[in-house]
Amino acid sequence: MGKRTIQLIDVTLRDAPQCLWATRMTTAMMADLAPDVQWTEMAGFPCAGTFIGRDAIIANVFAVLGRDWKNFGFTLERLIDGGDTVVGVGDYSATHGATGKPMQVRVVHVWQVRDGKVRRFEQFCDTLLVHRAATPAANDGRAGDRILIY
Repeated sequence: MGKRTIQLIDVTLRDAPQCLWATRMTTAMMADLAPDVQWTEMAGFPCAGTFIGRDAIIANVFAVLGRDWKNFGFTLERLIDGGDTVVGVGDYSATHGATGKPMQVRVVHVWQVRDGKVRRFEQFCDTLLVHRAATPAANDGRAGDRILIY
């Protein structure tokens, strides 16, 4: 197996205006993605879905996060090298722009790499915590919750 290099970056742009978020991500990260990369954000996440190609990822993931969240960041805690599959474990943190509520959630990123380029990406996180931060207090799923046991 040939030598490969993956550069993971801290995507926190705490000092950048939110309108520049997606643009700065393009420069910093998109170069290591294959042109036809398959990028999957978990169901229930604000920008859930599978997107093909860099432009679709920028428009449907990073632009949405930059628009709706303040200081959205990913902090990498641990990197697991599985050869062509690399797993990053860490935390997202942000404050929702409309609700003002903070969010910190554990996240796992799974990267599949071939020929020095990321070919697939898949995200796993606790989407309920993200949803609670993005939802006004009266509707965040806490008040009036019922647990049904059968």
